[in-house]
Parts: sequence; C-alpha cells; structure tokens
Amino acid sequence: VDQVDQRRQARGVVRDAAGLSALIDLIDSLEAAHATAPALVTARLIAQAALERCESRGGHFRADYPDAAADARHTRLKLRPEIESSFRVAAE
Repeated sequence: VDQVDQRRQARGVVRDAAGLSALIDLIDSLEAAHATAPALVTARLIAQAALERCESRGGHFRADYPDAAADARHTRLKLRPEIESSFRVAAE
C-alpha cells in the first residue's frame, strides 16, 4: 500500500488512530508548504474530531475502538487563535 492509498484509508469509513494521525501530519505538511486555507482547516477539524472520538458510532467505524460508548457525547474543537483570526469577518 503506497502513501496515497494510506491517506485515502485514513479518511475513509473505517479509521484508526495511526491513520488519522498520519492524515493530521499530512495536513501539517500541506499548511507548511501552502499556508493555511479554509479547506485545510476543515480537514483538520474533521480529522482531529475523528481522532478524539474513541468509539464507533453511526457511519464511521474506529477499528481500534469497535464498540459504541454507553453515553453519546459531542466532540467540540476550537481553532487555534492564529487560525481563527483569519476567518473573522469585519463588522460593517
């Protein structure tokens, strides 16, 4: 399996911590090479939320956490301040 296939698998329906961490590393390298863009911020939020969810629930399966937690919970993430400031809209 080459690196492109590994990245596709990491963002697929069946996920695990190693693949999600590799995907976040890829996002880091893309940001370093091309600057932060809204699509990369969105990709990071999705990958980080998936990594922090230590259960399988709904349409996405964590191979390393195959069971659903007894209580469902929401995962909340916050943008780093330097990224958040680039998405603020000026008040008119």
